[in-house]
Amino acid sequence: MGESMNSIDVNAQNFEKQVLQSRIPVLVDFWAPWCAPCKMLKPILEKLANEYGGKFLLAKLNTDENPELAQRYQVRGIPDVRLFADGEPVDGFTGVLPESGVRKFLEKAIPSPAEELRRKAATLPPVEAKTLLVEALRLDPKNVPARLDLAEIVVAEDEIQPAKALLEGMEESDRLLKLRKRIEFIEKGAAAPGEHELLEMIEKNPLDPEPRMQLAGLHASKQQYEAALEQLLEVVRVDRTRQEARRTMLSIFEIAPPELVSRYRKLLASALN
Repeated sequence: MGESMNSIDVNAQNFEKQVLQSRIPVLVDFWAPWCAPCKMLKPILEKLANEYGGKFLLAKLNTDENPELAQRYQVRGIPDVRLFADGEPVDGFTGVLPESGVRKFLEKAIPSPAEELRRKAATLPPVEAKTLLVEALRLDPKNVPARLDLAEIVVAEDEIQPAKALLEGMEESDRLLKLRKRIEFIEKGAAAPGEHELLEMIEKNPLDPEPRMQLAGLHASKQQYEAALEQLLEVVRVDRTRQEARRTMLSIFEIAPPELVSRYRKLLASALN
């Protein structure tokens, strides 16, 4: 099947040295020439072996030529992929996985270069983290955690359009929902007067709900959720029929810390009774 720096063919003669005695993890691909699914999986494994740049070795074993090794490791169907570490099989999968599935399998034991950059970025201030995350996404544009991490940084910098581009086409998740809600509040807050002006408006007319609604949106855009909820709760107390305030509180409940949500759910229920 061909060899490269990061992938080799193994057999009964070199299996001990190349796999069991290896100092780095070895991904053994049990295959056979007649196996169509094996041919589908092969380029995915080779691509990732090269991308990981020596963090693991891909060892390809022809089960037709080495039935004793297939029997030793109880290979009952192919392709059968086993991850060896320190001479022992520690994980594996059978059948063809998409590239995303193989990535997830590998990253449990062997972080990719992109994932290593992402993890390092998590320990750094935002400016430095941003540089590493951009590089991580250059290596792996489909790295969802890195995209979310970078989106959080650019949202905090009020770079809304780049954040939206990063989030486009992503599968739904709690982190994605929270980021979209934050973006929504930031966009609304950008159209509102400043905080000082809104406070003056509230002081002049405490019963006017509009400046309180705008101030709540401004607080929410800065993740000041308690201050936002307090303003909205006051609107509900003054006018129970004010549905917009209640709906905005429910939106904040989706992204605020659980203990804060629990407290303000009770306060909202009390205000509506």
